[in-house]
Amino acid sequence: MNTYTYQKQQNQTLSAATVQRKSTGFYINDNRPETIVQRKLATVLNNTVQPLQFSRGSKTQKTKRKKEAEAVLLAGRAGGAARAVGFGGNWAKRSWRDHVKDLGMAPAKGGPMHTETGKTIFNLTNGHQIVIDQAGKYWRHYDGAANYFNADGVADADLARTHFRN
Repeated sequence: MNTYTYQKQQNQTLSAATVQRKSTGFYINDNRPETIVQRKLATVLNNTVQPLQFSRGSKTQKTKRKKEAEAVLLAGRAGGAARAVGFGGNWAKRSWRDHVKDLGMAPAKGGPMHTETGKTIFNLTNGHQIVIDQAGKYWRHYDGAANYFNADGVADADLARTHFRN
């Protein structure tokens, strides 16, 4: 004879929410990426509300807080634009065409490729690529093996020397 017993079923996955129990009952914590970005932005903006300061540094502080808030906001929408806002201040301005010409390279035949993430990729005759981020308005010289190159064509780990504004 077969005997059946009641077994409590447990959910193994909780995709975008976490259920937590507090003394007042249960509540759901929304962990969707857009909600997390929105919470971070609210925190940055709430921390920036300060009384007016009539000193020379107040305008600089306000600009810095505004850039931080913009970077957080953009991070949820466009990685390249957020990267440019957050780090592009020390990138040199340079034409990618001049860069390729100065290094004695040329774009390969066939024209550029366009990605869904807003990048335009030019393959070069030596197998390298010029990757242009349209949202961030910057470009980089890439070899396809995780190496970025500076203005002299030398592999370099410092993004300040390997990313260029258009």
